[in-house]
Amino acid sequence: RAAAEEERKSSEGLRARLNAELDSVKGHAQGLEEENEKSKERERMMELKYAELDVFKLDVIARELKIIDRHIEAIRGEAKGLENSAKRFQAFADQCVGAKS
Repeated sequence: RAAAEEERKSSEGLRARLNAELDSVKGHAQGLEEENEKSKERERMMELKYAELDVFKLDVIARELKIIDRHIEAIRGEAKGLENSAKRFQAFADQCVGAKS
């Protein structure tokens, strides 16, 4: 009889631990479901935003980017010219210093 009582208590303890673990897993699953729903909502919102960007708008953006790219290339060319001038100036300055020595 004592063994049966001990087994019953052990079973109740196991059942309680399993129920607690089940509750924990259910809570985690619910959290994941909520996160999934939020992700789906964000995805729907992004789809709406991208739908607003039609081909015409993308063409305008592409043209503006090309203009900016041309400006950058022009500035890059000027920078290379300045770099070359600085090198020539440095070489000239080195020659002057060498000639004075």
